[in-house]
Amino acid sequence: MRLRAQLGDRRGTNRFKVSGQLWASLEVSRDAICHDISTAGALLELRLSRGLTSIRTASIALPGGPELPVHVQHISRLTQTPGDDRYLVGVEFVALSAAARHALEQLVRSVE
Repeated sequence: MRLRAQLGDRRGTNRFKVSGQLWASLEVSRDAICHDISTAGALLELRLSRGLTSIRTASIALPGGPELPVHVQHISRLTQTPGDDRYLVGVEFVALSAAARHALEQLVRSVE
């Protein structure tokens, strides 16, 4: 990045001129209701603010176990009631470690 003085700029401090895309990440934790789960994925119900409805990757923390990385496959409103912020989120488990795969298989067996 280069410092650049703009003609007519009355600010007293230097500014950076950035070109290109800026990437960021945001960590948000939400409790979810699990409607369905298999070793391939899960259907979750959770509350999302309007700005979080474009989530594409996330992770699910198992109680006392590893985090399971997921790709979000779909997000849809649970109801069409204005102001209701509940969504159904379909996720696919991806890139699981051996320990995470084992913990997931145990969880699925316990709820069948």
